[in-house]
Amino acid sequence: MRQVRFVEPGKLYHIIKEELDEAYFDVMSKGELIDRLHLKSFEHNLAKFVGTKYAVG
Repeated sequence: MRQVRFVEPGKLYHIIKEELDEAYFDVMSKGELIDRLHLKSFEHNLAKFVGTKYAVG
């Protein structure tokens, strides 16, 4: 059976805090939550990361 490694969100957040906060506030300040550039980019990158043609964010 394949083991799944757990992540610690608190530790991970501190590692990428500046980048994550900047992206969050950029999206939220523009109200671009659905069918916008950031979402399309996220879905594209997620699909590439997991090795599929499409992904839904």
